[in-house]
Amino acid sequence: MKNNKNRLPLFLTVLLLGFLYYNPALFAGEIEMSKYIAENSYFEIEVPESWTILPIDHLGEVSYIFTPEKVNREEVESGQALQTVLIVKFNRLTKEEGDLPPAELLDKIADYRLNIFEQYGLDFSKGETNEETISHLTGYSTTLTSPDELYYLFVAKENYLMYEVTYSYEYSQEEEYADILKSMVKSINYLGIRGINHLGPEKESFINFVENQYDNIKLLHPYNWFAYVDEEGDILNLLISKEELKDFADENFIGVSILKIDNFPSYTDYNLVSDVDILQAVYSSIINETEGQLRKMFVFEPVLFLDKKGVIFELSYEKENYFVQQIHLIFADNNTCYHVLFEAPVSVFELYREVFGTIFESIQV
Repeated sequence: MKNNKNRLPLFLTVLLLGFLYYNPALFAGEIEMSKYIAENSYFEIEVPESWTILPIDHLGEVSYIFTPEKVNREEVESGQALQTVLIVKFNRLTKEEGDLPPAELLDKIADYRLNIFEQYGLDFSKGETNEETISHLTGYSTTLTSPDELYYLFVAKENYLMYEVTYSYEYSQEEEYADILKSMVKSINYLGIRGINHLGPEKESFINFVENQYDNIKLLHPYNWFAYVDEEGDILNLLISKEELKDFADENFIGVSILKIDNFPSYTDYNLVSDVDILQAVYSSIINETEGQLRKMFVFEPVLFLDKKGVIFELSYEKENYFVQQIHLIFADNNTCYHVLFEAPVSVFELYREVFGTIFESIQV
């Protein structure tokens, strides 16, 4: 077995590289394959029945690791060295990344990873860039190779969501694993919101909406979601959740919350003389709540929402023991402030993005 002293730290390989090493498991006889459907129905893939499957989430991204090694998530996250792997990854792009042509995005990712390899004394070089289609997505692929290993990288993007597939193996295991990995890539079928039929009764949340009004706020939401309203004085707090919550203060939810505060300046110690001042104060408060936590901002844009000045931004951060994805809309008018928050765990956020979009477009005040 090769000396692992030059192996990359796991947090880099999983979270930055999507590239894992591990000890091989030997197969005897014919390989039995079975279909794996991601629990959030993002995709399906044919996988050897004996392989380990590990979903791992991070800031705005979800990776599905497929490996013949008998390891668990704790062992992987603790830094166990690995040698052969296939990873299917979904990654929310920043606006700057999302505006790049797909081939340039691939080159940027490949060059970044080559730099990381070089820092750890690994001699990799980049091969040709080729147009390639996986499932219904056309993107670009390349290989990064060293004297001992091959690393395949495919990238496609759609609406600022990057679809990435990587696999790697050492040449000493090429005969054993290369064809299996290639067949797995060919079997990938991206489902996304188009795969709602896999959700059974839950698919009703994606297609059946009702319109309700709470105070002066009118909006559409899935008919089977739960609404909670708390109103006191100038403050109205509305929460619409996919799941029934223990109480209004339960912060772990999939859904939307709307906070409306009339006469907002009277609730702060700051001298807020304009709606722009209100927007800046609320934004600063939200950002300060995640200060010191692992987080990433994906988009920040000023908007005119319902003819009112506002800002919209999307961020992901570590919340308790999982990663959360949020879209915030803040707008203000004549000292009344509205804060609209769409939230779900990173692992399922993309599945609900269209639901959130329907709610967003329906809001009236």
